[in-house]
Amino acid sequence: MDGGRVRGPWPIEPEFSRSEDARQGLRFAMPYKLLFLDQFGTIGGGQRVLLDALEALDPYKFTPTVALHGKRDFREELKSSGRTLLNL
Repeated sequence: MDGGRVRGPWPIEPEFSRSEDARQGLRFAMPYKLLFLDQFGTIGGGQRVLLDALEALDPYKFTPTVALHGKRDFREELKSSGRTLLNL
């Protein structure tokens, strides 16, 4: 415990949980699943922003998946960083 806060595999901020357990200080939850869609297979400005956003996500709070088509450099960049991909 850290200053009365319970730590665990999925610590979350109070606004993420509304359960009775959360009100009693037991703040655990499964990460939110996020799906990002991209229509291009090449890296441009929007894809760079998406890569930065994926890096900034807290893995304890969010599980991102990227859906895109084509087998270009953006897909390879996502694969090399270990991201979950879906084919469109």
